[in-house]
Amino acid sequence: MEPPSVLLPTHVPCLQGLLLAASVLTIWNIPSAAAPAIEAVPPTVLEGKNVLLLAHNLPDNLSAYHWFKGKEPLDKDLIIMHEIKSQETKQGKLHSGRETLYPNGSLMLQNVTLKQSGIYNLNIRSAESDQKSMLVEVSIYPQLSKPSIRSNGTTAVEGQDTVEITCDPPFLKTTYTWRLNDGPDNPQIFPPDKYFEEGKNLWLSCQATSHPKAQYSWNVNGEHWSSRQDIFIHKVNMSNSGLYTCHVNNPTTGRNDFKVKEITIVENLLKPHIQIRNRTVLENHLVDLTCVSENTGISILWTFNNERLKATDRVMFSWNNQRLTIRPITKEDAGAYQCEVSNPFISKLSDPVSLDVLYQPSQRNFPMSVPVAAALAVEVLAGLAILGGLAYFVFFKKLNQMRRKSMLSEDNWTHPPTVDEVAYSIVNVNAQQPKPPTSTSMLQQSHKRFSEVKKKNNGICPDFTVSFLTHSLPMGSGRWGLFPCSIHSASKLLPCPSVSADARHVGDWVSSHYSSRNGVGGE
Repeated sequence: MEPPSVLLPTHVPCLQGLLLAASVLTIWNIPSAAAPAIEAVPPTVLEGKNVLLLAHNLPDNLSAYHWFKGKEPLDKDLIIMHEIKSQETKQGKLHSGRETLYPNGSLMLQNVTLKQSGIYNLNIRSAESDQKSMLVEVSIYPQLSKPSIRSNGTTAVEGQDTVEITCDPPFLKTTYTWRLNDGPDNPQIFPPDKYFEEGKNLWLSCQATSHPKAQYSWNVNGEHWSSRQDIFIHKVNMSNSGLYTCHVNNPTTGRNDFKVKEITIVENLLKPHIQIRNRTVLENHLVDLTCVSENTGISILWTFNNERLKATDRVMFSWNNQRLTIRPITKEDAGAYQCEVSNPFISKLSDPVSLDVLYQPSQRNFPMSVPVAAALAVEVLAGLAILGGLAYFVFFKKLNQMRRKSMLSEDNWTHPPTVDEVAYSIVNVNAQQPKPPTSTSMLQQSHKRFSEVKKKNNGICPDFTVSFLTHSLPMGSGRWGLFPCSIHSASKLLPCPSVSADARHVGDWVSSHYSSRNGVGGE
């Protein structure tokens, strides 16, 4: 909602060049700290004077800005426009030659006329083609006719004579103000900002009320800079920081005044990083983290797991927050740490650094119960028993292999043993303690079978010997041993296949096999 227009009371001074009353009405809601806005400077203006339409808080990503006369951004109402990327400035149909566009988007209207009263529209366009308009209303009032002064005398004696002065002509509903030539009064520097970002443009303007018009000059850090009312510096750097002083002087009155403004150029921020000696620490020890930045004049803050870290009796910061010390450290301190550097314009955050906290055995936070300890002991003993059994099995398996190799190497087939020298062994892998047959039982069984063979062959006793080689089967096979053997007669060696048998079956096989090969009858 627009505020109602207010006309200021008219003053008719009786001195030449006296400023007459005027009114500049601005239409804008009071912006927030970052909202773009327009302000008329000075707030009052007369026909023939100058008014500055000052732009505040314009965003950095602008591609262009346009000034229009009227509420709508129409081409026929264009005053002037500026393309930032190409640095191209174009004048519109309403440009009178008395408008000056400043690099910060502000517009100066010089020697204004009554026709220039009305609403002005600043249309800003971002790099993403977004548009936004800001409005300000300028009210320009006409100059009153020049008054004149008449007096009953031009000379007088101090303390004796009376002087009467009259201001002509009389005006209705007019307030008359008498004053001498004066000024300048209280110069002001615009914009009021103190901080400016490195690489951006700097523009300052000095304004003072004075009659006649004041003369201006600028000093920067005590050295003369300019004799103009405004200062413009293209792409400022750190050396442009300092004290900017505006001097104003009225040569008629001989009065002068000045205004000092401190300007700080803020450098571009680089990404900081954290230095730490060891990212894994023991509980109840201390840890130091240092935020390293190439920038100066910055503020430093610390975050822990994306939350602001505050000082406690264990968490301590150095005087400039650059160093973080935690002593003693606990398990709750394990996590991600970051440091943030900032200036009045921007901030930069470091990469996170993960801190791990190890617990010392003597400082476990929970006791071990008796059942848990007993279960752990049983598991350990069971593991040891399994390992011992495996070692026992491997050892005796190797020993058995060595024995078999030894027996094979000692068994010479070129010297066959006699019937009394039968090597015989039985392995039962399912028995807990296998007991091989003795030589006596083997011979008894063999003699019994030989007697039967002799009886069947009409009392003829065959002349042969039998050799047995034994091989153990794998454990768990559930079979007796395999017995490859050979039968030796007086004239030749009779090989026989391996069989799975005990001593009784071996005797049967010998008798039947021998009888068939030697023409001896048998079963």
